[in-house]
Amino acid sequence: MGVRNLRVPLDDLADAETRGRMAELAALGHRFTAYSYGLPKGAARQALSDHGHILSAWEVIAPTTSAPGLLADIAALKGGTAVLFNAYRADVKTFSGSHGLGADERGTVEALLALDGAKAAIDGLVFGIGWREAPVPAMIAARNSVAGLGVMAAVHVQFAHRKPLDQDETARHDDNRIAEAVLGALAHDDMAVYLDNFTGIDRGYYFSGGLVDGLYNPLSGAHIVRQLHAALPDGCQIGAMNKNGNDRSIELREPDGALLLPATDPDPATLQSAPSRAKTRWIDLASGNTAPEGLIGPTLVILN
Repeated sequence: MGVRNLRVPLDDLADAETRGRMAELAALGHRFTAYSYGLPKGAARQALSDHGHILSAWEVIAPTTSAPGLLADIAALKGGTAVLFNAYRADVKTFSGSHGLGADERGTVEALLALDGAKAAIDGLVFGIGWREAPVPAMIAARNSVAGLGVMAAVHVQFAHRKPLDQDETARHDDNRIAEAVLGALAHDDMAVYLDNFTGIDRGYYFSGGLVDGLYNPLSGAHIVRQLHAALPDGCQIGAMNKNGNDRSIELREPDGALLLPATDPDPATLQSAPSRAKTRWIDLASGNTAPEGLIGPTLVILN
């Protein structure tokens, strides 16, 4: 599929069988971020001390108001493991306390890093990208929020929502966001990008898209991830972003092309950055086949 960055509870590191599997996958190039709510205790704390080398990062989820009292202990516990601080605020409505700051909160980042001990404890900040937000502009804003401050950005691209849309509308919206998020990750290798959730959820009152269903059968998002990694093995650069009604497109450089994100089934000519088919490959990302004239989902266009 191409997924390399994985986010798991820190308690997974304390389970010997799970930890062994994580170590095997890490040796193959996977990167694990393990998260805890506040400072870990008991077996999880000991596992971080003994086996933190398996991780690429430890994510600490805590209110911004708690940060001053945590930094010294974080620095003492982290060892050689990078720390991502997931600073949430109780007054901000979200599905959980694990989705970090808004993408354009540089002022909050600067205030956190100005605290005593922050630079020794914090290596990166977590930012959340809501279900209605376009991923690439938010990723760029998150990078700008940490630029020049000596820390990295990690983004959580959220798929959870409470109000169901029409099933086809929701599927198209989620597929477009997955394609855009993966493109952003391929263009910005200095930033960690997580799609949340990995597994699709439908509880009747809480909905979330994902890459696999409840039985771990691949959904269209899994194929989109795989096709983008196959088509852009060396990454890409992002150019202009265009919008025509609810349809969007993102121009690419190195290689030249575009990602087309149709909200409906448009005439490709209406998408401003859509190149001619004469000298390009049009890839329907959900199937990997040549995209039809009437686009049915996110489509990658690259020069032959």
